[in-house]
Amino acid sequence: MINDGLNLLREAFFLFLYQKPLSFWLTLLFSFFLASFCWWLASHYTQLWNRTFQVKLIHHFFCGIAALMTFIFVSTFFCLGFTKTAGRDQINRWGYELVRNGEWENRTFEQARRAVWDLGIEPFYEWTSPRFIPTTTYQSRLTVATIYVINATKSFLSMHPFLGKMLDLNITKAETIAKKDMDRYFALGGTTYNDRRAIGLISSYLIWSLDQQTPRLSFLFRVLLVILFLFTQSIPFILIGIAAYKDIKIQT
Repeated sequence: MINDGLNLLREAFFLFLYQKPLSFWLTLLFSFFLASFCWWLASHYTQLWNRTFQVKLIHHFFCGIAALMTFIFVSTFFCLGFTKTAGRDQINRWGYELVRNGEWENRTFEQARRAVWDLGIEPFYEWTSPRFIPTTTYQSRLTVATIYVINATKSFLSMHPFLGKMLDLNITKAETIAKKDMDRYFALGGTTYNDRRAIGLISSYLIWSLDQQTPRLSFLFRVLLVILFLFTQSIPFILIGIAAYKDIKIQT
């Protein structure tokens, strides 16, 4: 899941670079400036009460780590504005690839066909072709639709677990939207519920969820980045402050 989240962030960074190159480089410059300033401030702020204290190498090490994390946090803060587009690209790319995945299509078809056969409610004369699933009853239709949608959901969650988690996609949710879509599809005169409709259904739900939740998620992640920034900066400031205070006690 962590790798998937980092991959989403990487795509957002590249989108930022390609779509707004000037803003991207200015963001990196600002991030570098802020990181350097925090390093300098942590190294010198003790001069306000202990002018004889000298910052040691170990303190500069912690300042360097904090500066590096600051650079990452600040640049990521601005990059989050492109995660929605990156997420949409991942969803569309997943759907495009799965539609052309013959192995997945055949496996899902056979699973749905076997499930309908096991129900034992379709007339024998309807099983005329190995490439056809009879769905003359409501239960058969629901079974086929549910299997296709659940398998599409599992495929997306296996490829993009982080994005799926953020967009609240799970098997229970998939079963619910499968039933609603199946009712709508057959009410409009549909005959066979297939893989393309299931993939399109999950893609549409994910994009809708992405549009709905991106503002909230972006806000939460930015708050988290601010908290992480303050936490990482507090470490060298506290360590150097304690060392400077102890130095005063030794001198007195």
